[in-house]
Amino acid sequence: MKLLVYTKRGNKIYQSGNKQNYPDHVGYNCDLNDSVHIAISEDGKKFMPMRNNTGVLFAEADFTTDEIGGTTKTLLYPYVFRTKEGKFGIVAVRRNRNAPDDKNIGSVMLFFSEDCVRFSKETFLPLSDREVSHPEIEWEKGEYRIRWQEGEECYQAFSSDLVSVNNKEKTQEIKKKRIKCNIRNAVCGNVIDISQAEGERIQNVFGTIENTGVVVAPVTVRAGENAFEHFARIKATCYYSDGSTHVKSVALNPKDFSKIDFTQKGVYSVRGKILREEYPFPFIKDENISDPAVMRYRGKYYLTCTRAREVVVRVSDTLQGLSSAEKIVLWRIPESEPDRENMWAQELHIIKGVPYIFTTVGKKEWTTVQAHILRCKGEIENPEDWEAPRLVVKCDGSPLEENGISLDMTYFEDRGNHYVMWSNRVIVDPDVKNPIADTADIFIATVDPDAPWQLTSDPVRILKPKYGWERCETNVEEGPYCIRRGEDIFITVSASSTGLADLYCIGLLHTKSGGNLLEPASWDFTPYPVLTKESVKGEFGPGHNTFVRNLDTDNDLLVYHAVPHDFFGRTKNRYMGIRRVHWTKDGRPYLEMTKYRDLKRKFERVLVKITVV
Repeated sequence: MKLLVYTKRGNKIYQSGNKQNYPDHVGYNCDLNDSVHIAISEDGKKFMPMRNNTGVLFAEADFTTDEIGGTTKTLLYPYVFRTKEGKFGIVAVRRNRNAPDDKNIGSVMLFFSEDCVRFSKETFLPLSDREVSHPEIEWEKGEYRIRWQEGEECYQAFSSDLVSVNNKEKTQEIKKKRIKCNIRNAVCGNVIDISQAEGERIQNVFGTIENTGVVVAPVTVRAGENAFEHFARIKATCYYSDGSTHVKSVALNPKDFSKIDFTQKGVYSVRGKILREEYPFPFIKDENISDPAVMRYRGKYYLTCTRAREVVVRVSDTLQGLSSAEKIVLWRIPESEPDRENMWAQELHIIKGVPYIFTTVGKKEWTTVQAHILRCKGEIENPEDWEAPRLVVKCDGSPLEENGISLDMTYFEDRGNHYVMWSNRVIVDPDVKNPIADTADIFIATVDPDAPWQLTSDPVRILKPKYGWERCETNVEEGPYCIRRGEDIFITVSASSTGLADLYCIGLLHTKSGGNLLEPASWDFTPYPVLTKESVKGEFGPGHNTFVRNLDTDNDLLVYHAVPHDFFGRTKNRYMGIRRVHWTKDGRPYLEMTKYRDLKRKFERVLVKITVV
């Protein structure tokens, strides 16, 4: 197999449909395109881009500069090589977005990996005091040979450890083998050979996961058994390209089923159809919804979302019923307070049997929003049972952020400890027209479960937007939400532009149950986005999601918003979507499982062998 590294070319600023949909916002495509992309090939001719043709390796921002929010870094000229141990190395040139990296002129950046999936922290290798480009590294005859360009001149040097170089000299022009690549807009680096096992590992982690087959086990019943109850539980095991599986229900053909004589011994073949759980996008067709959250409680589903001046819930016995359920206003900012609004990202949580709604309240300016919590003293659907919002405060009673905003608060419990997570942002200059803000970071703290608006620990920052995909147009991490599987705790976060809605995306935090969740080092952050505008066709800016479990199907579901485009490529508003969460072979949530990836048409119809004994 072959492995290709590349970057992508494109317009300097983000545009869609050949029109600039966001005239007051500028997102630089280099934040996304100037990163290391990888693709694999069986024959060296047709390459399959990984992660839907988005980057998998990004440089970290520099927070030591004078620039508010740090300086975004990008990568150009990637080159993949084998280390002396036979592992993977990638060399590239780090830049300040669209300009040279003034702090590291003449250096190249190095990354190392056992499997080309997880990479070590970046390091620098100085080569010159001038700007360099097109670096190449090869292990040859007991040392590394490094070649690069400085303007039109070519140089080479040698190194035993890739910490420093020696014997620098001019060399002949670097002869680049032209790589024929089928990937649109790819700026190719180079190609190396990889083993079948290495290629499968890369594809299993970075590739699109799709259904590859199904198996329905033969069924044996005793004559005279209650056949209806037995066959209502027939399941199909669906297999996927990464080696994972998922169990789905099978609906038997009524005519075939009716021909079985369950009083007599015999063998029968019954046609069946595998059932998939699927929902349309938009889920609610004619209504714009941002930040949807669905909670299942006491047999009912509750849907909340962002509103301006009111807390609203939709209630239904089924998920599908939420799409037509009437809105119930649970609480509204009094008309006597016209300057207050921004009740964002409403989430319903049940803490020790008591319903709470987490939201924000602020003035009309977004730079004033603060996390608030409403408590229910009775029934969720009864507006009279809801108390007014309380400000979330630190241990000393002060606001979470006195010089900025706090928002998107969520809640989860682990081994008797009650946690909240939220997005926190310092406003450097709150000018109404052009406010200047620092990064929006993710914080965690413990709370009193009987009064969850009261923190019982100091806030701890566990995530700061440092990669280009988190910093395109705005440096933002927000919308944390928890999903668990066994001992694994995953937190999805929404990142990147909040104004340039197409560029919104989702990242993933992970930790283990029972650990010190207030210790930043206990959290592992996936360095590339797990859901973007490239993930599912026609759904731009996916983000601000929650999760809900459908106990009828035993499926975890992703609830999110995304932005469709019209016929002319112009951005529409945010709409709600629901999609099944697929669990990979490695036990991670895969958020891109579309209808046709989930179950291929050719596998929908099955024959079930039924033996009556």
